[in-house]
Formats: sequence, structure tokens, C-alpha cells
Amino acid sequence: MVIRSHKSRIGLASQRSFSFARPAPQAPPQVIRRRHRRGRIRIIMKQSALFIVLALIPVSGWAWYQGHIASGWEGAKAKMVALSLDAGFELERVRATGQVRTSDEAILEALGTRAGDALFAMDMTTLSGRIETLPWVSKASVTRELPNTLQVWIEERKPFVRWQMEGKLMVVDEAGRKIIGADVSDFSNLPFVVGPGAPEAARDLFDLLGSHETLARRVVSAIRVGQRRWDLEFDNGKRLKLPEPGPNYGPAEAWQAFIKVEKERGVMNLMVATFDLRLSDRVVLKLTPEGKKIFANKDQKT
Repeated sequence: MVIRSHKSRIGLASQRSFSFARPAPQAPPQVIRRRHRRGRIRIIMKQSALFIVLALIPVSGWAWYQGHIASGWEGAKAKMVALSLDAGFELERVRATGQVRTSDEAILEALGTRAGDALFAMDMTTLSGRIETLPWVSKASVTRELPNTLQVWIEERKPFVRWQMEGKLMVVDEAGRKIIGADVSDFSNLPFVVGPGAPEAARDLFDLLGSHETLARRVVSAIRVGQRRWDLEFDNGKRLKLPEPGPNYGPAEAWQAFIKVEKERGVMNLMVATFDLRLSDRVVLKLTPEGKKIFANKDQKT
């Protein structure tokens, strides 16, 4: 993206280059050559003066630190800015890369710069920090590209899960930070997790479930219980209670045991509402209402 500026206001433009000035009448070749020579000399002189001032910055800064020429240092900075503008180092365009969900307008608004501002009067760290305040931006870096450009590099936050907490639904990144302004309905493909600490613990859970992709795809929500363990809800309404991590038995062992019984007996098709695998030596089953009726009828017959 290239954000090109007019002299009064920064605007948007494509990668193509264009001029805001009306073309002047064509002069004779010898006149053009003389103008070019004079122009090059003026530019070299202006830029040389600017670079001399830049070279003096460390010395002036040292003297300022010593407390001798504070006012002189401020004057040198002002002179440097004036020389830089005279040499043509003023803002004309902004280039930004890496943004997907961050708009051009948001980038310009965050920068707070205008066409014609002196490039050497801008603090790149401050500008980078402003970009990083945008909702979708994780990291940003702003640098000067002389003579007239600001280059903005953006790394955006990656939507990780839909998270329900205290009745509120939001999109968060892997660190559990809410992405302000993200519409949950736009991310229905993301996993759905519930409860305190769920986003931070979700990566380990997803790695665990990945050992059996068929079953993993049937998980519609993962509920974090007591910030210690998980309950999984499947697309057929059944629930699997996993244990908290332990020295000899934990969620990985329970998940593998569930995979085994599903392969051998097809337990996902049984009239069972809940599979409780929190204990290593037993599986506790809770029947569905229909299953309870069937077993009740069998007991009556016997």
C-alpha cells in the first residue's frame, strides 16, 4: 500500500506515481541543462549543510548532557529541521506493508502526520508506538526512506479462538488478549472455548486433540474447568470430562483411552450423555434420558 500526500493533507493512492503540478512549457535543451546543473549544486549544498548538522548531533548531545549548551542544542535541532525542509526532506507519502485488517485510514490517523512535515522532526519510536495502539496491530516499525517517505511495517494479531467469559463472547489472540472491534460472527470457523484461562491453555489442548483429527473435528466447544482441566462437547451433544495433568495420568492418556474405546466399540453412538475419564482406573458413564428409560424397563422385566 502506498499512501501519497498532497501538500495540505495526506491521502490515499495506488502504487503508480503521479504529480500534483501542472506541466511547465518545454524549454530549449541548453537551458534545461543549465537548470539541472544549478539545481544539482543547490541540492548538494543544502544536503551537505544538513549532513554537517547531523554529524554534530552527538557532540551537541554530549555537551547538552554536561549541562553547558542546552539552549544551543535546541537551536541546533531547530536549525537541522529547517535545513532538512530546505533540502526537500519533507513528508510526501507513506508506504505500509503487512496489514490485512487494518485500514489505510486508521494507519494515517494513528501516525498523526501531515504532508509537508519535516521527516527529521519525527520520532520513529513514537510513531511506531502509535501504530501499535491500533486494535489489530501486534508489532509495528516506522522508518524514514529519504527523501520523502515514511515506511510502516505491520505485524497483525492472529485470531485464535472465540472465547466466552461471563456471558460475553469475543475474539482473542493466543495470549488471551481481546481483539477490540472484531466481529465474532466473522470468525465462526475458530474453535470455541469457555471459562477463565481457556485461551492461554487452548494451544496445548489443540495439540493433544490433533492426534485424532476425526474426533477432534467433532468437538464444538471446550470448557475450562477450575483453570485445571477440560470438558469437551461434541456435535452430537455428548460430553467428555478430561482429567487435570498428573504425574502418571492426565488429559493425554485419557484422550488416547477414549480414542481406543471409540474405535473398538463405537461409544459415540451409544445412549451415553457424558464420558467421565477423570479417574485413571475407571470410566463413569452418564446415560441419556432415553438410555435411562431402556435400562429402567430392563430392570422391571428382570
